[in-house]
Amino acid sequence: MVQKATRNLRTSKMKIISLASLVILTGCATADANYLQYLDQTSKLAASQNAAEAACLLVIAEGMKNSDTNSKALLSSQIDKCKKEPIKLVPPKNWLGL
Repeated sequence: MVQKATRNLRTSKMKIISLASLVILTGCATADANYLQYLDQTSKLAASQNAAEAACLLVIAEGMKNSDTNSKALLSSQIDKCKKEPIKLVPPKNWLGL
């Protein structure tokens, strides 16, 4: 009788643990609309930042074509200013706060 009661208790604990882990893993695997919007915004920001850097470098390259030695030296020192740190967005958290 005692063995049957402990076996039923173990079985019910295993069912609860299985159900809890299933819920947790399902919640981690789902992507909500906020995360999809985050991905879209991140890719748009990266594309626009790359375009801005390319435009800056193009302006410097055009300036170097038609300038003297002193101007070329000045323009070459400005190349580092075209490169910016990437803009970082904070990703949204899921329902577990992760």
